[in-house]
Amino acid sequence: MPGRACGHYAGGRCLYGERLNPGYHVSWRCRVLKQWEKEYDDFVHRAEAFGLEDAAAKPMLEKHFQKVLKQAIACPRFEPEASAGMPPCLHLLDELCLKELPVCHGVCRFFKPADKPSEEP
Repeated sequence: MPGRACGHYAGGRCLYGERLNPGYHVSWRCRVLKQWEKEYDDFVHRAEAFGLEDAAAKPMLEKHFQKVLKQAIACPRFEPEASAGMPPCLHLLDELCLKELPVCHGVCRFFKPADKPSEEP
């Protein structure tokens, strides 16, 4: 059976390592999401340093992130996909970048039949 019939297969990549230890491989996470999280954390730290209350900080955060979301996506692997989440990237799966996961070479010792095989070639 080809790898696309495996329950760990997604977009030509193997999800086994992520399913075994979710979040362990930080390098597999979407770099854009990591940058947005850093932007959020930096904003929160600045708001706390200035002693802003939540009610005052919330509109400022929303305005800041409107600017962030309008900026170009800084990722060389970014491929637009309208039906994807945020960021709207073809390679985004939950919080993972499929291009960062190991390539699926077909049947391996971790092969697990998928509920429904992928339609990919």
